[in-house]
Parts: sequence; C-alpha cells; structure tokens
Amino acid sequence: MNILVYDIAAESGGALSILTDFYDQVCNLHDDNNIWYFVLSVPKLENQKNIRITQYPWVKRGIIFRLWFEFVQTRKIIKKYKIDVVISLQNTTIPFCNKPQIVSLHNTLPFFRCDLSVMSGMKSVVKQYFINKNIIRSLKAAHSIMVPANWIKDLCHKQYKVNENKIYVLPVKIDANNIQTCTDLNMANKTFFYPAAAQPYKRHMMILKACKEIKSKNIDFNVVFTITGAENAYAVKLKEYSKINDLNVVFVGMLRRQEVLEYYTKSVLLFPSIIETDALPLEEAKSSNSFIFASKSPFSQEILMDYANCEFFQDGDYKKLSLLLEDMILGKFDLNVSKCKAVRINTMNRAELCLAIFNENYNKNIELN
Repeated sequence: MNILVYDIAAESGGALSILTDFYDQVCNLHDDNNIWYFVLSVPKLENQKNIRITQYPWVKRGIIFRLWFEFVQTRKIIKKYKIDVVISLQNTTIPFCNKPQIVSLHNTLPFFRCDLSVMSGMKSVVKQYFINKNIIRSLKAAHSIMVPANWIKDLCHKQYKVNENKIYVLPVKIDANNIQTCTDLNMANKTFFYPAAAQPYKRHMMILKACKEIKSKNIDFNVVFTITGAENAYAVKLKEYSKINDLNVVFVGMLRRQEVLEYYTKSVLLFPSIIETDALPLEEAKSSNSFIFASKSPFSQEILMDYANCEFFQDGDYKKLSLLLEDMILGKFDLNVSKCKAVRINTMNRAELCLAIFNENYNKNIELN
C-alpha cells in the first residue's frame, strides 16, 4: 500500500516535533509492506528503505501558493505515487481528495471562542476563524481522526456531530526514561514553574496578578516563565507588568526538554492555560510526582483524575490562585509522594495506530479499543 503523510504546515515548534516524532515512529516500524511518502515544505528528513521524502519549500511563499498546492498540486502527487491512503498531520484533510484520509488533530482552538481574550491581535482572530472553519470541515470529511484525549473526542461528537466511531483516542506518550522523580516535594514549595508560550489563552497575566496579591506579605518565593518577555506584544506586556510591580518572576526563555524535566522535580507546576490539546506539562509533572495548581478545564480534569497532589482554580480567579500560592509557600499542603499515581505509558504510537486503522478497514483483522 502507498501511504501519503501530508504535512506542509510543519516548520518549527510543536508542529515540527509532531512531524519528526511520526517520522521516527515510521522508521521504527520496519514496515516492508507499505511505502510511506512524506510530503513536506521545508523540514529535511532522510529517505529510508520504505520512506520517500518530497519537499516543496515554495509553498511557504504565501497564501496563494499554499492554496494552489492544496487544491491542485496534491492531486498530481496522489496520482503520481498511486496513493491509497492519506495521513494528515496538520489537522485538516486534503480538499477534494477521493482517497481515505486519517487526520491527526492537535489544534483544539475550534472548540473555543477565539476572541481578543484568547488570541493576540485582531489579525490572529480573523486568521484563526478561517482555520477553525477548515478544521471543522475536515473533521466531518475525514475517514478517521486521531485525538490525544477523550474530552476532545466528546467535543467533536457533541459540538460538531462528528461520528464518534471514527475517532480514535491516543493519549500523549510519555518516555519514562527521561522522567525524573521529585523525592522531596517539601523542598519545591517556594518555586513555581510555568512552561508555556506567550499567548493570551495561556493566562500568564493571571499568575502575575496572583503574585501581586501576596507581594505585600513579605513571603519568599519566585515564579519561572519559559518566555523572554520579548516574543510578542503580549509577552512585552507581561514583563512590563512584572517590572512595574516588582514581582519575583524570572523570564528564562525557552528551555531544553531536559531542563524542563528538572524543574518539575524542584518546583510546583502552575498551569492556568484554558486551551490545550495534550497539555504535556501536566502529564510530565504528574509523572514526576510534582504538585500542580491548574485551571479547572476538561483537559486538566481528565489528566489529573485520581491524582492527589493537585488543586484546581477557575479561570480568572487570581485571588484563589494567590491563596493557593500562599498556602503552598507556608507549608499548609500535605505533600506526600506516596499519594502520586504512577506514570501512564502507552504501548501504541501514532504510526502504529495508523497501521491498525488500515488493517481494521482493509483487512478487518485488528480490533481497536
């Protein structure tokens, strides 16, 4: 079978990580029965015995080139390589494609109201509106959909009437070899860590307002953000607010993954974000036996279900968050490593799930849970 892996959107950040992870997974399949054609824009991957890499960097020149590629060029590619099945890693299907398509959904913004309280600027709001429309159309058109959480599956079905039988839930896979364990949570109660990009829906400002609430009480603590404060207008606003109010907030910028994992062992994770897909920091901190303060949301409640060392607060309630911070600093929480639940390690990855879907639909010899 000839399989097309479609991801012209990936260039950097999380999208590129998803692409490279999937490529590695396909390499590790040692699949001699299928040929995998990766259709990309600028990322450089290596051809393998059963993997063919094709690049179209010109698609990044502008929206006209992107539309031409999706509506015209993809048809030529599908015909040239005699493609049987398409796997899209960029949330959307290929338009007017008559081949079965599997969509890997990572963008959950279509399930939320994307206004200026969520997006940084009107341009982003308008752009996201059209992206959301395309994703919703794709969810309905796709043959199968892969999502990282049950709450996303539920919203696909309830909010957009997507057939739930074609949605497969594959929770984020944690590499246990890289996870470090917090052995003394009481040593971590004065450092608060928030690994997140500078976007309004990440709710950094809520943390700053909570810090301001307890600043006058002369309590020793610090907060660590993984942004520099110069990424965009929102980031600049955060850093200015912190400076004006003389808050104990450190803007360390982007950290290597190993550095992030180390922070989980010596700090309390703050997670006020209201929009996430897999919410990886929650999974990682939970696996590290870290204490967590998180916004009460579908994704946080699903991930932290039955996890004892966590507390929730409502979006916007920075006064509640300030009380949680203060109680943590003063040692009022019962921090017990034995309460923590063991890390969940999945045995199936995206590439393996795709093969299972193929077999289920073409050979009828694999049943998926």
